[in-house]
Formats: sequence, C-alpha cells, structure tokens
Amino acid sequence: MGNDELRDNIIDRLKKLNDLEPLAKLFESMQGEDAVLSYIFEVEKTTPSEISLALDFSKARSTAILKSLEKKSLVKLTKARDDKRKHLATLTKEGIARVEKKAIKATAFFDDYLAELGESEGKKLIKLLDKSINIARKHRET
Repeated sequence: MGNDELRDNIIDRLKKLNDLEPLAKLFESMQGEDAVLSYIFEVEKTTPSEISLALDFSKARSTAILKSLEKKSLVKLTKARDDKRKHLATLTKEGIARVEKKAIKATAFFDDYLAELGESEGKKLIKLLDKSINIARKHRET
C-alpha cells in the first residue's frame, strides 16, 4: 500500500469515527460550550481569560460562550471582589448536572469499548494516539 492510499484510508477511518454517534458526541463535548462547562467543572471558578488560555479560545469567544451558558442557566457570572472589571464563572446546579450526565455516558461508552478492545490493544491505541498528538503538535499552525 502506497503513502497516498494509506493516507486516504486513515482519513476515511477518522471520518467514520467522527460520524459514529458516541464518538461524535464525545468530540463535540471537547469543543465550545461543553468544553467550557467541563473546564469550569474541573476548576470550580474561573475567568474568561483563564478559559481562553486553557482551551485555546479567543477571549471574545470565551466571553460569548459564557454569556450563552449564563442565559441557559448553566453558568453564573459574578464580578470579582478584588477587581470589579473581572468576571468569575461558576457552574449552576443545572450546569453541574449536565457535565455529570455527559461524563456518565462517556464513561459507560469507554468501559464497553475497552471491554471489546482488550487491555493489550487499548495500550497500543494509547501509544498510537500519543504519537499522533505529538506529530500534530509539531505541525500545528501558530
């Protein structure tokens, strides 16, 4: 198999993975509003600037997402005591419930996935994914 065919086969498989509902939902959860909710869940309280740095979003995008989440009652924005220009974001009960529900579904999917894949193949997959991440980082546009 030549490089062109190998490349096309890899791209085809990645597209198929992305089109499968459990993985599509997982990939979706790593972007936009769900990524912000998950980040706030991890750190408990944060600012738009911190979200921008952690998730590699522009500050304007982070602010827009936070405002959208606030309108949906998933996030509460308050002014910081030490700097009234700075807003702090925390999750509401609804926001926490949404993150926890998605985490439960993702965990169940991966438990089933690993049961079928097996430990040995799972470890090989992790090595390939780590290598893929490192290669992609080297080629990332800045």
